[in-house]
Amino acid sequence: MAMPNVLSEEHLLRFLEKQVGDLLKTELLTFWGRHPNAKFTRNAIYCALDCTKSDMDTGLKDMVETGLVDTCTHNGVPFYSLTANEERRRAVIELASLNCWERHQLMVKYVGQPHYSSTPCQS
Repeated sequence: MAMPNVLSEEHLLRFLEKQVGDLLKTELLTFWGRHPNAKFTRNAIYCALDCTKSDMDTGLKDMVETGLVDTCTHNGVPFYSLTANEERRRAVIELASLNCWERHQLMVKYVGQPHYSSTPCQS
């Protein structure tokens, strides 16, 4: 069965509810959605985000554990990439493809959820 080209807002909200718990993970998801076929080291990811290494490590570890991010090692160096799971990839890419206003509106709806931590990571 062919899937529609664009995921519904409801589907994206369910994805956020299930996979994301804070602002940093949202930023990480947007990062992966913009680079869905790339592999990055921890330092490269850290340089791309505005947060502490400790916060990023925690978020990255959680995303690996939940299956949103895959890891592989080359010459003893761990690399991270967006999951190969097509359903999850699609939701992440769709979230990242929203323009700034659309993403803002979606996050406003999501922030109203009781489990969301809006505390941004600190530099």
